[in-house]
Amino acid sequence: MGNEPLSSPFCPTYDGTKNFREFIAKFNTFTNALGFINPERIMLLPLLLKNPSSEEAYRTVPDTLKNEGPWEDLVVALCEKICPEYQQDTALVQMQSITQREMSIDAFAQLLRTASLSAFSAADTSKDHLLRITFLNDLNAKFKPGVLRAKPTFFNEAIEQAK
Repeated sequence: MGNEPLSSPFCPTYDGTKNFREFIAKFNTFTNALGFINPERIMLLPLLLKNPSSEEAYRTVPDTLKNEGPWEDLVVALCEKICPEYQQDTALVQMQSITQREMSIDAFAQLLRTASLSAFSAADTSKDHLLRITFLNDLNAKFKPGVLRAKPTFFNEAIEQAK
């Protein structure tokens, strides 16, 4: 018994140098160990954000989330603002959910291009490939067979074939 190391919980802070989701996981573990419930977590969180960009992200979250929660929604809102990889994942999911329906070819292509701005960096070489695949998958059925027969290798080629 006398040789056991003493352990004490520590309150994590977020300084912007580590992964925000890891910070939230540690924060949840810490607050669970103390028996905190979500309203207490909501009150404590802003005191632990120690860098300007996370503080600014917190300020831009709607007051209802900051005051009432729910905790999970507050965390999601902050992740969307603080975690670039979360933003990219969200943008990719949104991009994948776009379908042409009754839009013109140009309007559909522009909507995909706009959605891709958040999903990819300008230098990302996979952007054109994913845009082309998404365009082909969600293209209106009356255009799709002709475009697929043409086997376009680039997004702009697929658009031109669809016209």
